[in-house]
Amino acid sequence: MNQDKNKLFIGSRRSQLAIVQANYVSKRLSLLNKTYQFSIVAVDTLGDLVQSKPLYQFEENGVWIKELEKLMADGKCSMAIHSLKDLPTKLPDGFIIGAILERLDPTDALVVKKGLHYRCLEDLPEKSIVGTSSIRRIAQLRRHFPKLLFQDIRGNITTRIKKLDDPASLYICLILASSGLLRLGLEDRIVKRFESSILMHAVGQGAIGVEVKSDDIVTQDLVKPLNHMPTFLSCLAERSLMSRLQGGCSVPIGVETRFNGNLLKIESIVVSLDGMRSVNSNMSMEVLKEEDAIKLGILLANDLIKKGALEILYGIKEYDV
Repeated sequence: MNQDKNKLFIGSRRSQLAIVQANYVSKRLSLLNKTYQFSIVAVDTLGDLVQSKPLYQFEENGVWIKELEKLMADGKCSMAIHSLKDLPTKLPDGFIIGAILERLDPTDALVVKKGLHYRCLEDLPEKSIVGTSSIRRIAQLRRHFPKLLFQDIRGNITTRIKKLDDPASLYICLILASSGLLRLGLEDRIVKRFESSILMHAVGQGAIGVEVKSDDIVTQDLVKPLNHMPTFLSCLAERSLMSRLQGGCSVPIGVETRFNGNLLKIESIVVSLDGMRSVNSNMSMEVLKEEDAIKLGILLANDLIKKGALEILYGIKEYDV
């Protein structure tokens, strides 16, 4: 695939949500720049191809991105579009985040099997099966709902919802990112959005990240206008926190960030997979630039470490979800 000077290719996973996000970025870029035509190049990643094991059991980071980075390295696309929560906090040499678009609702949502009328997890009978592929969600929800059963469910959003609605399925409900449901036009399936007191969202959840090559100044300048600075700084603080805690994409770290003027407040919780142990903390600081956001994330991580967060994280692989 050769790129001519008037056409730029955008890398994306093949999932429906990924294509929706890539098309959104393409349309935004087309409005900002009339010089180029933009086209989507879609690939399957390791995370898409290997559906037989839970995400937390993958040894390597970047299960959603390596194939897209290879496309960029080979000159087959100029940028790759990701759900930011799927991007490892440390990217391989030669790649950077060129822009983070304005965040959509970062909360997690409850989706109930069609035909059932439950409105919240409190309503579910004991030992009801809740589907989620996230150990962050499992860990936090086990704290509040120890009598429910949490079972891994893989696949893209529409696939998981089909599994849920299958009359033969044992799932009563799913926990999914609100932003994904909104982007796919599935808002009507949202029964409830979780408050952060029950379930803090993932690092970067709800935001779209644009990954580019670190030496591709042309593409960096092209995507820079897409960057939403409040989202960028919030997510940078979250990613700095996760990086300091040595966490990959699949760890039980929940966060919430909120700007009040220039004051950024970040809260975080780390929970053991059985829901029995947890540490949490929050901090606020004036954040005007990248260095401020990074510092805030590190400071909060250090406080969590003092309270025992690393001991909880080190125990992940010894526990059978």
